[in-house]
Amino acid sequence: MEENNAVITIVSVQDEDEEIEVVTTGKFYEEDGYYYAVYEETEASGMEGTVTTLKINGEGFSLMREGTITTTMNFKRNNEEDVLYSTPHGGLCLKLRTREVKTNVDENGGDINVEYDMIVGGQQHITTVLRGNIKIK
Repeated sequence: MEENNAVITIVSVQDEDEEIEVVTTGKFYEEDGYYYAVYEETEASGMEGTVTTLKINGEGFSLMREGTITTTMNFKRNNEEDVLYSTPHGGLCLKLRTREVKTNVDENGGDINVEYDMIVGGQQHITTVLRGNIKIK
């Protein structure tokens, strides 16, 4: 497993609001048929103290967070699952419904794109579009 330094860009838009863009450095590597991008969240993302791992293959990806925020979200087309989202203020149970997901990643980095719905407490419905780019440094 060879780790590469990478520049990771994540752009998120919820319910067609303003784009939030985070550009950070991290690690990128391949292991057991998956590509991994690992980076530390910053104060700008509101998740300082959290390490985020993207586990990517051709069918979709998982977003795993550990630290001040802890969760695992699995994005596969037409997938629906319950997700526990733990924060310093308590936990939230979310329903995650993936509408569309595309990954185009190889040993040189690449792109991930997903559109998904989050339903909080069976009530509030939030649609999110997330785009990610990984560039080897």
